[in-house]
This record gives sequence, structure tokens and C-alpha cells, in this order.
Amino acid sequence: MKTKEPTLIITFANTPDAIAMEMFCKQNDLPGRLSPIPGALKAGCGLAWKAPADMEAAFIEKMNANNVRFAETHIIEL
Repeated sequence: MKTKEPTLIITFANTPDAIAMEMFCKQNDLPGRLSPIPGALKAGCGLAWKAPADMEAAFIEKMNANNVRFAETHIIEL
């Protein structure tokens, strides 16, 4: 049985914003991946960026500094 661990979930209002996040993270060697939003959350486009929970502050800082649009961030057990 896999142990659940805290995961950073970043949601987006629309699909273009989610795709832009994926490109931004690849260009800047940021960890994570684009995936369907977990069932416990709701977001406009149904896509989310999953990354290590301990990187929440760094992601928010980098996204804001580079005008990467996102809706919300959440830490949930996955």
C-alpha cells in the first residue's frame, strides 16, 4: 500500500494557463507534472500542476515574478 504524502496542487482558470505553466516549468527546470485535478478540488479547466509540497513558496514567487497565471495553490495528501 502506498503511503500518502503532502503534494502541492496548483489550479488554473483555463487550459491555456495550465499549458503555459507546463512550458514555464520545463524551461526553468522546476519539478512536477500536469495532471487531472484531484477529485477533492474543483478548478475551471480540470488540470492542475502537481509538485513537492515543500516548494509552494518558491513556486508562488516564481509564478508571480514571471506573470504565470494560476487560480489557487493547495497542499493535499495524495
